[in-house]
Amino acid sequence: MSLTSLKTVSLQRFSLNFAANIIATLWMLVGSTRAFSWVKPTFMQFAVFALLALGSNVLFSWLAAESGSIFNEQGLVSYLIWPMIILLSGIILARRASNQTLVFVPVVLWLVADTLSALLQSLVQFFGSYGWLPEWSYSFLPILFLVLFLWQTLSLLWIFSRRLRIPWWERIIILVGAVALLTIWQRNVADQPIFKQIPVEPVLEEAALYEQPRLLQQALNSIDPSIDGKTDWYFMGVAGFSGQNVFRSEINKVRELFDVRFGTSGHSLSLINNTYSWMDEPIATKTSILRGLKKSVSR
Repeated sequence: MSLTSLKTVSLQRFSLNFAANIIATLWMLVGSTRAFSWVKPTFMQFAVFALLALGSNVLFSWLAAESGSIFNEQGLVSYLIWPMIILLSGIILARRASNQTLVFVPVVLWLVADTLSALLQSLVQFFGSYGWLPEWSYSFLPILFLVLFLWQTLSLLWIFSRRLRIPWWERIIILVGAVALLTIWQRNVADQPIFKQIPVEPVLEEAALYEQPRLLQQALNSIDPSIDGKTDWYFMGVAGFSGQNVFRSEINKVRELFDVRFGTSGHSLSLINNTYSWMDEPIATKTSILRGLKKSVSR
Protein backbone atom coordinates (compact mmCIF):
# COMPACT_ATOMS: atom_id res chain seq x y z
CA MET A 1 0.00 0.00 0.00
CA SER A 2 1.50 3.35 -1.08
CA LEU A 3 1.38 6.54 0.92
CA THR A 4 -1.07 8.06 -1.54
CA SER A 5 -3.59 5.32 -0.74
CA LEU A 6 -3.41 5.85 3.01
CA LYS A 7 -6.81 7.02 4.29
CA THR A 8 -8.13 8.05 7.64
CA VAL A 9 -10.56 5.47 8.97
CA SER A 10 -13.19 7.23 11.03
CA LEU A 11 -14.00 5.44 14.26
CA GLN A 12 -17.12 6.36 16.13
CA ARG A 13 -15.50 6.40 19.51
CA PHE A 14 -12.61 8.68 20.42
CA SER A 15 -11.19 6.03 22.75
CA LEU A 16 -10.80 3.60 19.84
CA ASN A 17 -8.82 6.18 17.89
CA PHE A 18 -6.75 6.81 21.00
CA ALA A 19 -5.98 3.11 21.48
CA ALA A 20 -5.31 2.63 17.76
CA ASN A 21 -2.67 5.38 17.80
CA ILE A 22 -0.92 3.78 20.76
CA ILE A 23 -0.87 0.42 18.94
CA ALA A 24 0.40 2.14 15.80
CA THR A 25 3.21 3.74 17.78
CA LEU A 26 4.23 0.40 19.30
CA TRP A 27 4.49 -1.04 15.79
CA MET A 28 6.53 2.01 14.77
CA LEU A 29 8.92 1.56 17.69
CA VAL A 30 9.75 -1.96 16.51
CA GLY A 31 10.30 -0.69 12.97
CA SER A 32 7.15 -2.16 11.42
CA THR A 33 5.13 -0.43 8.69
CA ARG A 34 2.00 -1.95 10.23
CA ALA A 35 1.88 1.37 12.05
CA PHE A 36 0.30 2.86 8.93
CA SER A 37 -2.60 0.40 9.15
CA TRP A 38 -3.42 1.50 12.70
CA VAL A 39 -2.68 5.21 12.90
CA LYS A 40 -5.68 7.55 13.07
CA PRO A 41 -4.24 10.98 12.17
CA THR A 42 -7.14 13.24 13.11
CA PHE A 43 -6.73 16.78 14.36
CA MET A 44 -8.36 15.84 17.66
CA GLN A 45 -5.86 13.02 18.20
CA PHE A 46 -3.02 15.41 17.38
CA ALA A 47 -4.30 17.99 19.88
CA VAL A 48 -4.83 15.45 22.66
CA PHE A 49 -1.45 13.77 22.30
CA ALA A 50 0.26 17.15 21.98
CA LEU A 51 -1.15 18.07 25.40
CA LEU A 52 -0.27 14.64 26.84
CA ALA A 53 3.30 14.80 25.51
CA LEU A 54 3.75 18.31 26.87
CA GLY A 55 2.24 17.38 30.24
CA SER A 56 4.35 14.23 30.61
CA ASN A 57 7.54 16.13 29.78
CA VAL A 58 6.63 18.84 32.28
CA LEU A 59 6.06 16.10 34.86
CA PHE A 60 9.46 14.54 34.17
CA SER A 61 11.24 17.89 34.35
CA TRP A 62 9.48 18.66 37.64
CA LEU A 63 10.47 15.30 39.14
CA ALA A 64 14.08 15.73 37.99
CA ALA A 65 14.38 19.35 39.14
CA GLU A 66 16.29 20.39 42.22
CA SER A 67 14.41 21.96 45.09
CA GLY A 68 13.82 25.66 44.52
CA SER A 69 13.57 25.31 40.74
CA ILE A 70 11.11 27.48 38.81
CA PHE A 71 9.37 27.21 35.44
CA ASN A 72 11.73 27.93 32.56
CA GLU A 73 10.08 29.30 29.40
CA GLN A 74 13.19 28.64 27.33
CA GLY A 75 13.00 24.96 28.21
CA LEU A 76 9.40 24.82 27.00
CA VAL A 77 10.33 26.49 23.72
CA SER A 78 13.24 24.07 23.26
CA TYR A 79 10.89 21.11 23.68
CA LEU A 80 8.30 22.45 21.21
CA ILE A 81 10.88 22.73 18.41
CA TRP A 82 10.76 19.05 17.46
CA PRO A 83 6.97 18.59 17.31
CA MET A 84 6.81 21.68 15.08
CA ILE A 85 9.54 20.34 12.79
CA ILE A 86 7.80 16.97 12.49
CA LEU A 87 4.42 18.63 11.86
CA LEU A 88 6.03 20.73 9.12
CA SER A 89 7.51 17.55 7.63
CA GLY A 90 4.04 15.99 7.57
CA ILE A 91 2.65 19.03 5.71
CA ILE A 92 5.41 18.82 3.11
CA LEU A 93 4.95 15.05 2.76
CA ALA A 94 1.17 15.42 2.34
CA ARG A 95 1.61 18.01 -0.41
CA ARG A 96 4.07 15.85 -2.31
CA ALA A 97 1.89 12.74 -1.99
CA SER A 98 -1.30 14.73 -2.72
CA ASN A 99 -2.90 13.15 0.36
CA GLN A 100 -3.95 15.56 3.10
CA THR A 101 -4.56 12.73 5.58
CA LEU A 102 -0.77 12.42 5.87
CA VAL A 103 -0.41 15.83 7.53
CA PHE A 104 -0.78 14.53 11.10
CA VAL A 105 0.62 11.00 10.63
CA PRO A 106 4.28 11.72 11.53
CA VAL A 107 3.53 14.10 14.39
CA VAL A 108 0.83 11.88 15.95
CA LEU A 109 3.16 8.87 15.96
CA TRP A 110 6.01 10.94 17.37
CA LEU A 111 3.88 12.57 20.07
CA VAL A 112 2.49 9.22 21.23
CA ALA A 113 6.03 7.80 21.41
CA ASP A 114 7.23 10.89 23.26
CA THR A 115 4.36 10.61 25.75
CA LEU A 116 5.17 6.97 26.49
CA SER A 117 8.89 7.76 26.76
CA ALA A 118 8.36 10.73 29.10
CA LEU A 119 6.01 8.73 31.33
CA LEU A 120 8.59 5.94 31.55
CA GLN A 121 11.32 8.43 32.41
CA SER A 122 9.05 10.04 35.03
CA LEU A 123 8.47 6.66 36.64
CA VAL A 124 12.21 5.94 36.72
CA GLN A 125 12.90 9.41 38.12
CA PHE A 126 10.25 8.88 40.81
CA PHE A 127 11.85 5.60 41.87
CA GLY A 128 15.26 7.25 41.90
CA SER A 129 14.08 10.10 44.11
CA TYR A 130 13.15 7.55 46.77
CA GLY A 131 16.39 5.59 46.38
CA TRP A 132 14.62 2.53 44.98
CA LEU A 133 17.12 2.09 42.13
CA PRO A 134 20.50 0.33 42.33
CA GLU A 135 23.50 2.64 42.68
CA TRP A 136 25.01 1.66 39.32
CA SER A 137 21.87 2.75 37.46
CA TYR A 138 22.36 6.46 38.14
CA SER A 139 25.32 6.71 35.77
CA PHE A 140 23.42 4.71 33.16
CA LEU A 141 20.11 6.62 33.22
CA PRO A 142 21.24 9.72 31.20
CA ILE A 143 22.35 7.39 28.41
CA LEU A 144 19.05 5.50 28.58
CA PHE A 145 17.04 8.73 28.34
CA LEU A 146 19.08 9.85 25.33
CA VAL A 147 18.54 6.47 23.63
CA LEU A 148 14.78 6.72 24.17
CA PHE A 149 14.74 10.19 22.61
CA LEU A 150 16.73 8.97 19.60
CA TRP A 151 14.69 5.79 19.23
CA GLN A 152 11.31 7.48 18.85
CA THR A 153 12.57 9.75 16.06
CA LEU A 154 14.72 7.19 14.26
CA SER A 155 11.94 4.60 14.22
CA LEU A 156 9.65 7.20 12.64
CA LEU A 157 12.22 7.94 9.94
CA TRP A 158 12.76 4.22 9.42
CA ILE A 159 9.14 3.26 8.72
CA PHE A 160 8.65 6.22 6.37
CA SER A 161 11.84 5.40 4.48
CA ARG A 162 10.61 1.82 4.08
CA ARG A 163 7.18 2.92 2.89
CA LEU A 164 8.71 5.39 0.44
CA ARG A 165 11.09 2.64 -0.74
CA ILE A 166 14.17 4.78 -0.20
CA PRO A 167 17.39 2.89 -1.11
CA TRP A 168 19.20 1.32 1.84
CA TRP A 169 22.27 3.52 1.50
CA GLU A 170 20.12 6.65 1.66
CA ARG A 171 18.39 5.27 4.76
CA ILE A 172 21.74 4.85 6.47
CA ILE A 173 22.76 8.41 5.61
CA ILE A 174 19.45 9.76 6.92
CA LEU A 175 19.63 7.77 10.16
CA VAL A 176 23.28 8.63 10.84
CA GLY A 177 22.62 12.30 10.16
CA ALA A 178 19.56 12.23 12.40
CA VAL A 179 21.52 10.60 15.25
CA ALA A 180 24.24 13.26 15.01
CA LEU A 181 21.75 16.14 14.84
CA LEU A 182 19.55 14.87 17.67
CA THR A 183 22.50 14.08 19.94
CA ILE A 184 24.07 17.49 19.45
CA TRP A 185 20.73 19.24 20.00
CA GLN A 186 19.96 17.21 23.12
CA ARG A 187 23.34 18.00 24.67
CA ASN A 188 23.07 21.70 23.84
CA VAL A 189 19.67 22.08 25.51
CA ALA A 190 20.50 19.89 28.52
CA ASP A 191 21.01 23.04 30.60
CA GLN A 192 17.56 24.36 29.63
CA PRO A 193 15.04 22.02 31.29
CA ILE A 194 11.40 23.03 31.67
CA PHE A 195 12.03 23.48 35.41
CA LYS A 196 15.37 25.10 36.17
CA GLN A 197 17.11 26.15 39.33
CA ILE A 198 17.99 29.83 39.35
CA PRO A 199 21.67 30.26 40.24
CA VAL A 200 22.13 32.14 43.48
CA GLU A 201 25.36 34.00 44.01
CA PRO A 202 26.67 32.54 47.27
CA VAL A 203 27.29 35.11 49.96
CA LEU A 204 28.75 34.09 53.29
CA GLU A 205 26.90 36.05 55.93
CA GLU A 206 28.86 37.53 58.81
CA ALA A 207 26.97 35.41 61.35
CA ALA A 208 27.95 32.25 59.45
CA LEU A 209 31.57 33.38 59.35
CA TYR A 210 31.75 33.49 63.13
CA GLU A 211 29.73 30.28 63.48
CA GLN A 212 32.05 28.19 61.33
CA PRO A 213 34.84 27.54 63.90
CA ARG A 214 32.28 26.08 66.32
CA LEU A 215 30.61 23.98 63.62
CA LEU A 216 33.93 22.57 62.43
CA GLN A 217 35.10 21.75 65.95
CA GLN A 218 31.75 20.13 66.72
CA ALA A 219 32.00 17.96 63.62
CA LEU A 220 35.58 16.96 64.47
CA ASN A 221 34.62 16.14 68.05
CA SER A 222 31.87 13.83 66.81
CA ILE A 223 34.45 11.52 65.24
CA ASP A 224 34.82 8.52 67.53
CA PRO A 225 38.28 7.55 68.80
CA SER A 226 39.88 4.55 67.17
CA ILE A 227 40.41 1.26 69.00
CA ASP A 228 43.92 -0.11 69.38
CA GLY A 229 44.54 -3.11 67.17
CA LYS A 230 41.55 -2.38 64.94
CA THR A 231 41.71 -0.94 61.44
CA ASP A 232 39.14 1.82 60.95
CA TRP A 233 37.72 3.27 57.75
CA TYR A 234 37.25 7.04 57.56
CA PHE A 235 35.15 9.10 55.17
CA MET A 236 35.49 12.78 54.35
CA GLY A 237 33.22 14.25 51.69
CA VAL A 238 33.85 17.67 50.18
CA ALA A 239 31.16 19.61 48.28
CA GLY A 240 33.15 22.58 47.06
CA PHE A 241 30.68 24.21 44.65
CA SER A 242 27.91 26.10 46.43
CA GLY A 243 25.88 27.10 43.37
CA GLN A 244 23.72 23.95 43.28
CA ASN A 245 22.09 21.84 45.96
CA VAL A 246 22.86 18.63 44.09
CA PHE A 247 26.44 18.54 45.43
CA ARG A 248 25.27 18.79 49.02
CA SER A 249 22.66 16.05 48.56
CA GLU A 250 25.09 13.74 46.74
CA ILE A 251 27.73 14.09 49.47
CA ASN A 252 25.17 13.24 52.12
CA LYS A 253 23.99 10.20 50.15
CA VAL A 254 27.54 8.95 49.66
CA ARG A 255 28.26 9.48 53.36
CA GLU A 256 25.22 7.39 54.28
CA LEU A 257 26.32 4.71 51.84
CA PHE A 258 29.82 4.53 53.34
CA ASP A 259 28.42 4.52 56.88
CA VAL A 260 26.29 1.47 56.04
CA ARG A 261 28.53 -0.52 53.72
CA PHE A 262 31.98 0.30 55.04
CA GLY A 263 31.23 0.97 58.69
CA THR A 264 32.40 4.58 58.70
CA SER A 265 29.59 5.64 61.01
CA GLY A 266 31.23 7.73 63.72
CA HIS A 267 34.29 8.18 61.51
CA SER A 268 32.82 10.38 58.77
CA LEU A 269 32.96 14.09 58.06
CA SER A 270 31.13 16.23 55.49
CA LEU A 271 32.45 19.66 54.47
CA ILE A 272 29.82 21.42 52.40
CA ASN A 273 29.67 24.78 50.70
CA ASN A 274 25.99 25.57 50.35
CA THR A 275 24.08 28.81 50.74
CA TYR A 276 21.39 27.17 52.83
CA SER A 277 23.61 25.24 55.25
CA TRP A 278 26.37 27.66 56.25
CA MET A 279 24.77 28.10 59.68
CA ASP A 280 24.40 24.34 60.22
CA GLU A 281 27.36 22.54 58.62
CA PRO A 282 31.11 23.21 58.37
CA ILE A 283 32.17 24.61 55.03
CA ALA A 284 34.85 23.20 52.76
CA THR A 285 38.02 25.26 52.91
CA LYS A 286 41.70 24.48 52.79
CA THR A 287 41.83 24.82 56.59
CA SER A 288 38.81 22.58 57.31
CA ILE A 289 40.02 19.88 54.90
CA LEU A 290 43.51 19.92 56.46
CA ARG A 291 42.10 19.71 60.01
CA GLY A 292 39.80 16.88 58.95
CA LEU A 293 42.71 14.90 57.54
CA LYS A 294 44.84 15.54 60.62
CA LYS A 295 41.98 14.39 62.84
CA SER A 296 41.71 11.04 61.05
CA VAL A 297 45.49 10.52 61.06
CA SER A 298 45.84 11.38 64.74
CA ARG A 299 43.12 8.88 65.64
